Amino acid sequence: MGLGGKLALYLGASRAEPFEPEVARGAASALLNAALDTAVDEREALVSELAEDLKREGSSLTLSTVMAGALVERGAPGRALESALFPRLRRWLDESVKLLDKVLGEQPARDASGGDEVDEVDEVDESEWVGTRLSEERPWALIGDTYLAAVAVLGADPEARRRQRELLPALRRLEPYHPGAAWLRQLLDVLDAEPLLVIDVAAGRGLSGTMSGVASNFELFVLVADAASGDPAGGYLTLVRPPAEAVSCLTGHGAQDSGLVVECAFNAYAYTALVERGSLPEASDYSGSAHWIWGEGEPWEIPAVDGTRVLLIGPSSYARLIPAQRTYASLDAQVRLTPLSEAEVEAWLSRIVLANAN
Repeated sequence: MGLGGKLALYLGASRAEPFEPEVARGAASALLNAALDTAVDEREALVSELAEDLKREGSSLTLSTVMAGALVERGAPGRALESALFPRLRRWLDESVKLLDKVLGEQPARDASGGDEVDEVDEVDESEWVGTRLSEERPWALIGDTYLAAVAVLGADPEARRRQRELLPALRRLEPYHPGAAWLRQLLDVLDAEPLLVIDVAAGRGLSGTMSGVASNFELFVLVADAASGDPAGGYLTLVRPPAEAVSCLTGHGAQDSGLVVECAFNAYAYTALVERGSLPEASDYSGSAHWIWGEGEPWEIPAVDGTRVLLIGPSSYARLIPAQRTYASLDAQVRLTPLSEAEVEAWLSRIVLANAN
């Protein structure tokens, strides 16, 4: 039986009354296995068919969404899935925010008296308590069932990320309580073609360029070490270049986890660390950590000067070991940097000192 026949069987099972989940899952598995060996245009057409089934919002909604997401993960264009899924996801997010506000409003007051009385919220983490209360609510559950398909669409397409950034307020509200919302929020905050400045303050050398598709500062540090290292005579920095396999992994090639661990042999500072004397805090001065750019953070949080994210390089305070793995399998990260002249570096340092003075 060809792909068309398997699709017909699945659509018949998905629309049967009564809906039989086991029959539909069996037909879905056969359809997906057959689709993985087809050409891209056939997979694209199948994504469109599944997206139309998703629009019915019937019993097979989750199953059709998961299959379409799997095809997008394997290279099928995701625009049809985006058009069908994200208007529904927007509604589920809005409904979930209302449910969250209602549940939090009903939350028992915590015992602040210091007495022996302990309420149910004190006994468990608040996010766990909220998740338990809302797990059976349909919009809350549907976010959990479909967010991986949404991740597949957003990870593969920077334009989709730009189109869907209006979801961020709702995702930020839900993030502490819903894991699916947390993953989507991080992905929608990924920057693309974002201006980036990297300066080794002590050496008086720097580079400027852009970063795209970088989900975490850990990933950014590895890619900066690769893009900025080179011959000092050419304006590059004397950083230890990470293994090519680690860089290849982060830029979207091969397995999501390279299995390698990279040492980040520098401190990364926000521009606020550069004081009037024109030097960074000593590496041994841990009070300067207030200006560190932490690996656990995300590039969109790095402060900017005149629209450019600034990363100042200083000696390492301690060995930072970074597993070389992509946060999102479908996200291709890039950091492109070009050396600046001495005059350009000095001009930037003056602007940064002035920004701090103001």
